[in-house]
Amino acid sequence: MPNPFGLELGSTPGADSASYNVQFRSVPKPHPDLVNYFGEWHPQFGLIAIRGASITFSDDEFGYGVLEIYDRLRKQLANVYGYFESMEMLYSDPNFSDGKFVQEIFFEERSHMCVWEQKFGSELDASIKRIILSIHAQSFNQSFVALGYTLIDPDERARDYEQGGEDAL
Repeated sequence: MPNPFGLELGSTPGADSASYNVQFRSVPKPHPDLVNYFGEWHPQFGLIAIRGASITFSDDEFGYGVLEIYDRLRKQLANVYGYFESMEMLYSDPNFSDGKFVQEIFFEERSHMCVWEQKFGSELDASIKRIILSIHAQSFNQSFVALGYTLIDPDERARDYEQGGEDAL
């Protein structure tokens, strides 16, 4: 029986070779502006990232709908977690967009996001390493808001795990 890329049908990759992306059918506390929830699960550390996504706005090339949700979420997150770093970039010589917000994001002529981290003065729980609120485009006139929480830095946890093992000897 063939084993594509050395993996057997029905096998579960080990912690050293995989993490798993999951889509949640429901979450305990859904946010009214987010309709889809995803996570990244690591066999050794458990849930390491959680993301929520808004509805996809269609026929909204100027981004009115997506910006309304983005602004509302940014204010709510700032009330809970405090200071953030705004990372709004518009490249100086757009080639395709003609000043249309969603097109600029789609053609990577603009980025629109905010980041909460302790180094920016954000008041994060010890288990939350980073929060990113961003706008993504699926086409020149379709966009959505994404909100992502990074719970554990896998590289940092791997170092702690290795050091902890040496201490136990």
